[in-house]
Amino acid sequence: MTLVSLTDVLRPALAGRTAVAGLVVLGWEDAVAFVAAAEAEGAPVILQAGPGCRAHTPLPVLGAMFRTLAAQASVPVVAHLDHGHSAEDFARSHPGGSLGRRLVRYLDARGGFLTLGDLRRNAPTWVTPMSVPFRGYRVW
Repeated sequence: MTLVSLTDVLRPALAGRTAVAGLVVLGWEDAVAFVAAAEAEGAPVILQAGPGCRAHTPLPVLGAMFRTLAAQASVPVVAHLDHGHSAEDFARSHPGGSLGRRLVRYLDARGGFLTLGDLRRNAPTWVTPMSVPFRGYRVW
């Protein structure tokens, strides 16, 4: 198989009223074990790269690791950036991912010019949302 989206595993799970395990990966051994357990159960799995894992493993390495495991797996595997801290984290972990490919296909069908290369070169910026104080609370 290949990496799939959350939608790909959650829609069937909702229809079948079943759960999908989301497991926090700390390294290669964890990820291999989680995929093996999912295969033993015949169930999809969500591999979550949390802050602890990302502190020691660069996002491009995690992406390659998750793609490799998914390609060898007999069950659907979702890669999830857990507790990302910035738009840059997301951009480095998902350049040209399934969302990007779907966006490019959608725009291309409507005469758009955006390419996967454009998405990969994009440098997102993180902005602080506007907020105001209201009755002793901050409203965002």
